[in-house]
Amino acid sequence: ESLSFTDVVELPARRAASLSLHRSTSGMGVPVNGVIGYPSFGSTPFTLDLSHPLLVLHRRDAFETLDKPDPVPLVTFRGLPVIEATLGDPEDQRVVWLILDSGAHNELTLPLELRRRWPGILAVPQHGTGRTRGVGGSVASTATWVSRLNLLGESLRDVPTNFETPPAEMGRTPVPVGRVGHGLLRRFQLTFDRANGVVYPLYLPRQAGPDNGSAD
Repeated sequence: ESLSFTDVVELPARRAASLSLHRSTSGMGVPVNGVIGYPSFGSTPFTLDLSHPLLVLHRRDAFETLDKPDPVPLVTFRGLPVIEATLGDPEDQRVVWLILDSGAHNELTLPLELRRRWPGILAVPQHGTGRTRGVGGSVASTATWVSRLNLLGESLRDVPTNFETPPAEMGRTPVPVGRVGHGLLRRFQLTFDRANGVVYPLYLPRQAGPDNGSAD
């Protein structure tokens, strides 16, 4: 019902706050690893390290990018952080938008129709469908693997993917919209600079595993 933090933490001058999410997660009984308060942080840069998990807020006047990885363009879509990614081999790549949803359990979720429209992106053909039940009810879905996903500067192969019927509002977008979940995002340390429309992804190879795609 409420959270209390009793430890005093000495922070470098460039940081405004640092919060471990372990106690929050265990106390609530559900994952709270998502981009917490993303719309509320405004122009304040923050880092989400899903491998620990740890949330760090940075002081805008002391935020430095010289030691950061190459930035990736960041779009705010319906109040959510979205990045562009490509699917499939280089000779036949398809562009999608992916919501960064680290509270989602599935590694990658894509609109069900893409399985039929873009069969070349699949590592293993899949034709049957089942039902997935969530907060809003159940939707048609099927699980298979995408042969290649170019995400946040990394090329990942054989990525477990759930194809499901998307919400109606996701159908009126310039490109298909999917979701990348905790299973993949925990392999990155993500620093969001919303004011400049970028995210700095630091790849963490130690978090890679055979169950959530392998990097080239």
